[in-house]
Amino acid sequence: MKQQLWIAGLTCVTALIITLIFNTAVDHFSTNQAKVIFGSPITISGTVFAEMQVENWKSKPVDGLILVVPASVSVSSIIASTPINIEECNGYSGSQTLKRLKFSGIPPHRNVRIMIPVSSTKSIDGFSVPNAIQLDLEIIWGDYSQDPILWEIGKTIFMSVIYALFIGIIMFFIVGWFNSRDNKLQKMKDELGNL
Repeated sequence: MKQQLWIAGLTCVTALIITLIFNTAVDHFSTNQAKVIFGSPITISGTVFAEMQVENWKSKPVDGLILVVPASVSVSSIIASTPINIEECNGYSGSQTLKRLKFSGIPPHRNVRIMIPVSSTKSIDGFSVPNAIQLDLEIIWGDYSQDPILWEIGKTIFMSVIYALFIGIIMFFIVGWFNSRDNKLQKMKDELGNL
């Protein structure tokens, strides 16, 4: 029984380390490395601004981000924390109340904060990023309620512990089954030896 527990525990720890490394590598290479975060609208000197933050952790700039905004928004009134290219997209038919803006030149390894003046706090409800999937962007509505890095680390550790426990339990029963068979074979061998 001690040997069975020792093997199951060792397997559990080994599985924990392997899955922790594997999950970290998979998360690093598969998760989006660029995010668009829409914060709550704020009022500054009587003007309501919708705040958009683009976190670009890729090694190349984000180009061609399309944002659907109310038609009343003018490109010249948009404020960005870093010089970027903003232009209206022509050639789209549809709603008279909405239009598309194209953001390009968002530098790598930077956070760019963009303030868009809107007529009311409800105007942000019409915002959308139709090409988020094509640009491999994660869209987050509302402010962060927790640190995203700590959340990813916690998720990775939790999944690794679950995998390790699952494998440890399976190994406990497999080792027990092998020990049981070994004991039966030893008992049969002893009985045959006594004849």
